[in-house]
Amino acid sequence: MLADLARARQLAFASDEVEAHALLMSLVPAIEEADRDDWMAEVFAQVGEIYLVRSAHDQAVECTRELAHQLDQIAAALAGDPARLDEPTLSAPALRAILEQYVAWARCLESGLAAARGDHEAARTALDALIAEPMPGRPEERRYLVGVARIRCAAALCEDDRYAAAIPFWEQVMEEVERMDGDDLWSDRLLVTAGVGFGGFCIETGRLAEAEPWLRRAGARAEARGWRLDVSRTQLERGIARWTVGDHIGAEHLLHESYPAIAEHSRAHDVSRVWYHRGLVRLAVGDLPAVEESWEHAERHWRELGKPLHVHRLLLQRSWIPIFRSNFAEAVEYVARARDVLDEWPRSTWLQHARLDFQLGSIWRADALADMGFDPNGELATLHSVPGTRKHRRAMRKLEQAADLIVPAALAVDAERHAMADPAARARWATSISAPMLAGAFAVAYSWDNTTLISELIEHQSVRGAFRDEASGPAPSPTDLPVAVLPEASRTTDVLTREATLTRLGPAPELQMDPGAQPILRHYRELAASRYGRTVTTDEPVWRTWP
Repeated sequence: MLADLARARQLAFASDEVEAHALLMSLVPAIEEADRDDWMAEVFAQVGEIYLVRSAHDQAVECTRELAHQLDQIAAALAGDPARLDEPTLSAPALRAILEQYVAWARCLESGLAAARGDHEAARTALDALIAEPMPGRPEERRYLVGVARIRCAAALCEDDRYAAAIPFWEQVMEEVERMDGDDLWSDRLLVTAGVGFGGFCIETGRLAEAEPWLRRAGARAEARGWRLDVSRTQLERGIARWTVGDHIGAEHLLHESYPAIAEHSRAHDVSRVWYHRGLVRLAVGDLPAVEESWEHAERHWRELGKPLHVHRLLLQRSWIPIFRSNFAEAVEYVARARDVLDEWPRSTWLQHARLDFQLGSIWRADALADMGFDPNGELATLHSVPGTRKHRRAMRKLEQAADLIVPAALAVDAERHAMADPAARARWATSISAPMLAGAFAVAYSWDNTTLISELIEHQSVRGAFRDEASGPAPSPTDLPVAVLPEASRTTDVLTREATLTRLGPAPELQMDPGAQPILRHYRELAASRYGRTVTTDEPVWRTWP
């Protein structure tokens, strides 16, 4: 019996969950006949884990409930509860050992289930309870349970776009993995799971140099163990990394190599990720029919899995295809569908809504440029529009509408990085999120030929992110700063000076350029506050650009 239970564990670790489940179920009659609480607890723990891995959450909940019930019965027997009439077949020390081992398993399952439904606080609470369980004599198994629970907490936060909140979990996991020096089954399974998960996290957050060594290490260990699915998962993540740096040939090769094992093991989420990124690769070479086919497959699987955020992102991506075909009404419809998905999702964030508005604004800008004679498919992308004509006026109205969507979203997103104390995190946010949206804000202002908006955006970027000490009083106005500091402010992402008083990162107050005008960008900043709840400037006295 013990050999069979160990064999089931090995099958599950090798991602052969169907065979592992069948083996475990075949053992149940004999276990019931033998009345072995320890063996039955092992079955419930393994089957619950299998269901959780395969996203069969209702069944995983039932297994966790049954495991908890059995542990309650054991605890009652140890306490001498008269309601427990059956004579235990195991000694009291053996029953206490079952409690110590499988209470930890129950906590791990509870944490994983809470993470899967997006209840991050409950997941963390169950993780803390798991960490408090000693599991004497089983250090490798306990390390595995704690590590996997942390990985699931981190992955769930990333699923909700909460990457910064996931960092402490990943740091704890990878520090533990670095300390491992054994090659037992538990350690190898944790190393591979952590390596693949952390590698993917690094790619999503722009840490490509950190991702590659972990993915190769995890892939080598999986290869040595014969874990084909995990080898394919490392190929998938490396393929995504290749696409990120523009290596479309390398990306297509790795994605193609990863697909067979992922499809064979029926991993619907990873199947969708392969199709999604194959679509991105094909988009880069202009094969729009192949892009549509790839993204249809991805959307179908994500809808079946109930992953609304992934569906939302995919719909936004799909809106680019009708844009390229100048079918702007269809593109707007894709964005409307994405908004519906987001509105129905209780954990949606202001950032997701800001990106959605930005995309809608991009569609309006593309529509306006088409009215102005812009030919994206021509050898020379030029405008042929005469000011004062009806088409030109219509284009200007569309660009104004585009600016009302794009500029507030860009300001809100860029302001968020001022709350980030970590320079690396701030730089990644600026590179991957702020910069593309700010570029869109400047682009729509340029297309609109709105020199006032362009100059205000430039001035806003020149003074954003002032550094000051809490004890130094109000931040100095631009006219108080040394002349050498002001040009530097316009050339850097954050205003860095050698002044001793400028030591804290933060947003600047409102800036007024013209004595007879309002502070710059007030209309767009008010839209950012009303739509996303983000304050772009401080409430300190207005900075003025004249003495």
